[in-house]
Amino acid sequence: MQRRLLAAIAVGLGAWRLAWAVPPVPEVAAFHSVIQNGGFEEGGERPTFWSRHPDQPENRNAQMRDTTVCHSGKASGKLVWLDPIAGSNKAWLQWMKYGLPVEGGSTLLVSGYVRTAAGVPGSRVGIHLYDDTGAHLGFWVASELGPTPDWQSFEYELPLPENAAKMGLALYSRQGGATWYDD
Repeated sequence: MQRRLLAAIAVGLGAWRLAWAVPPVPEVAAFHSVIQNGGFEEGGERPTFWSRHPDQPENRNAQMRDTTVCHSGKASGKLVWLDPIAGSNKAWLQWMKYGLPVEGGSTLLVSGYVRTAAGVPGSRVGIHLYDDTGAHLGFWVASELGPTPDWQSFEYELPLPENAAKMGLALYSRQGGATWYDD
């Protein structure tokens, strides 16, 4: 069975907390997922649901929905980072989504696949957490891989602080060429 890139929340049931002994099957994970279009199947050049940083292509840098390279399905999210990013915000080139609801005290499961072109030193998946006032609770690296010329799976579980209310998920590239995310 294929996995979809997801951030699945293990939902609280009364006094019990549901924790996955093994990652849930895709159908169960999709039911609990806060990520839409994790396989980058929907949209035009810019995939539905995702935002990007920087918001507009710069020089030879680009973020796009790629229908020529994918782990499964018909598309992936491609980041091409060749030139330095302009402006004051020098964060890595990324696909991202912020303001996603989470349940404090539950467990977040993030999984998917990544691939890099020759010359790209690696990739990173990051999670930002916020409380209900918008205060930043911290940043967690969910995956940091070196060069991955073949599709490489990643998986990360994060027990959420009790006061977590929102999250941001970022899929980063490193400078040097193309990085793809899927499933």
